[in-house]
Amino acid sequence: MRRTLVLVVLSLFALSSQYAQTQPQPPLVYHAYDFTGISNIPGFGVWEFRSLRADLFALAEEHPEIVQIISLGQSHEGREIWAIKLSDDVSTEDPTEPETLFIGGQHAREWIAVEVPFLIAQYLAQNYATDARGLIDNLEIWIVPLVNPDGHEYSRSDPCPTMPQQPCRLWRKNRRDLGNGIFGVDLNRNWSFQWDSRAGGSRNPQSITYRGPEPFSEPEIRAIRDLVLDPNRYFKAFIDYHSFSQIVGWPWAYTFNPPIPLSEEARFDPPSDSLEYARIGETMQKLIWGVYGQAYRACQISLECPYPAAGVSTDWFYSETGGISMLIELRPATGEPGFVLPPEQIRPTFEENLPAALYLLEQTLSELIVRDSPTDDGAIPSREIALSPDIRVDGAPVGIVNATEEPFGETDHEDAVANDVNRVYVTVLNRGLTDAPNAVVELYWKDSSQLDLSAWPEGWQPVDDDGDPATAPVFRHFVSVPAQSSVTTTFLWVPPRETSEATLSVRVRHLQDPIRMLRNPGEHFEPDRYDNNVAARRVVVTPSPRP
Repeated sequence: MRRTLVLVVLSLFALSSQYAQTQPQPPLVYHAYDFTGISNIPGFGVWEFRSLRADLFALAEEHPEIVQIISLGQSHEGREIWAIKLSDDVSTEDPTEPETLFIGGQHAREWIAVEVPFLIAQYLAQNYATDARGLIDNLEIWIVPLVNPDGHEYSRSDPCPTMPQQPCRLWRKNRRDLGNGIFGVDLNRNWSFQWDSRAGGSRNPQSITYRGPEPFSEPEIRAIRDLVLDPNRYFKAFIDYHSFSQIVGWPWAYTFNPPIPLSEEARFDPPSDSLEYARIGETMQKLIWGVYGQAYRACQISLECPYPAAGVSTDWFYSETGGISMLIELRPATGEPGFVLPPEQIRPTFEENLPAALYLLEQTLSELIVRDSPTDDGAIPSREIALSPDIRVDGAPVGIVNATEEPFGETDHEDAVANDVNRVYVTVLNRGLTDAPNAVVELYWKDSSQLDLSAWPEGWQPVDDDGDPATAPVFRHFVSVPAQSSVTTTFLWVPPRETSEATLSVRVRHLQDPIRMLRNPGEHFEPDRYDNNVAARRVVVTPSPRP
C-alpha cells in the first residue's frame, strides 16, 4: 500500500562502506532444498547444508505482516518452486504498486546464486523498521532463490550416480528425463524470446546448454513466466543471479545490437534504453566495488558480459515488460575456485551485492504520468481519450513553457493551423519517489475527423519537426523528470491542409517506468492496457493562418 511519506533516499554508498568497517561474522553454510546436515560429495569433500524450505517458512513466521511464502509451481520431480513475497499488508494484492523480481539457482551448480537472493530477502524483512521500509511499503518484491531445485539437489548427491557428462557437483541443467539415460534442459536457454536464434542453446540433448524441445518446455521457468505475465501484476525490474565471473550485465544477450524496446523504431540514435542501462549498470558496479573492492565488469551481456546467448531470462523479461532487466554473475572472477565457492565467501558475496540490489529496487519508484483529464491523479490508468490537459498547441511564443502551477485547462489552446508550424507543449509529471532521467517523450498525430477508436492504434503518424519532407522527423525528446515534479517539452507540428480535426497522442516511456505490456511490437498503443504513460487530445485545425 502506497504511503504518503516521502521516501528518504538510501545512502547506498555509505551502506557499501559500512561492511568494510564491521567486525568479521561467522561464515554461513549453503542451502539444500529441504535437507539439513552433512553431504560427502565425491571429489569435492564434505559440505554442510541448511534446509531452504525451513528457513523460508521461518522468515515468514518471524515477519508475518510483510513476508509470505508462495509456491509458483512444481519441478519435474515434484519439488515446489518457492517464492518470497515482501510487501506491507502482504496478504493483500495492490494493483497500484509496482513489482520487482529477483531469481537465482537456474543453474544447479551455482550454489552462491541461491544464497544471495535469499539473503537479500532476509535483509529486507529484518530491516523493515529502518532502511527497507520505504521499499516494502511502496513495492511488491518477489524473490525466487531456487528456480532449479531438482538440479540443485542432484549437484549435492551423496553418493553421486555415474554420469559421463560431468561430475554431479558441476551439474548445470534441470533433471528432465530425455530417455536413453540422458537428462536435463538448460533452463536459461529455454525462455521463449529468440529461443531459436543463432546465439541460442544447443540442439544436442547431451550438451550442457541444451535448449529443450520447445520454448518454455520446462515447468520451472513456466512458473516464473506465469507470475510475470499475470495481467494483475506490473513488474518493472528483474535480476537473475548466476555465477561466476563478477559481471553486471544487461540486454541484449542474443545480439550485439544495443537494447531497443520492441515497440520502438531502431533508427533512433541513441536508443532510448541504452543510456539508462549504462547508467544503472555502472552505478550498480560502483556500489559493489565500494564494499570490498571486488571489480565487477558492467556491460551488455553479448559484449563479453559474459558472452552472446539466446533464450535467456534477461532478454525475455525486457522484451515482455520493457522494464529493467539485469544479470549478475557473482564471485569468483576466474575459474579458481569457479563454481565451488567456499562457504566462507557466502557472506561477503551477499554483502557486496546488497547495495546494488537496494539501488535497483529504488529505481523502480519513479512514476511518469501524462494526464487523461484535468481530474486524473494517476491512481488508476483511465480510458478517456482526447481530453488531456497536459497537451496544448500554440499556447505561447517560442521558448516559453508553462511555468505556472496552474494546470492547462481542458479546452485551452486546442487549435492548430494547417500547413503552418505549430508548437505543441507536453507536460510530464513524475509522481513517484525517484528521479527519472532520460525519459523518452514521443508525439504522434492522427486525422480524427472520422476517428474510429476501434482502429486504435492504426494510422498514427510521428509529428514532424518542420513539415519539410526532405528532413528526418524529430518526434521524440529526452527529458529528465525529478521525483514529485514535472517537466514541459516542446514539439513542432505541421498538420496538412486537408485535416480539419486531429488527435495528438503522447507516449512517455522510461526503463524505470515502462508502458505496460506492449504485446504486439507493431503497435504503439494498446487500448486494452491503457496506461498513465499514454494520453491524447483532440485539436481543431483551422484552414488559414491567424491574422
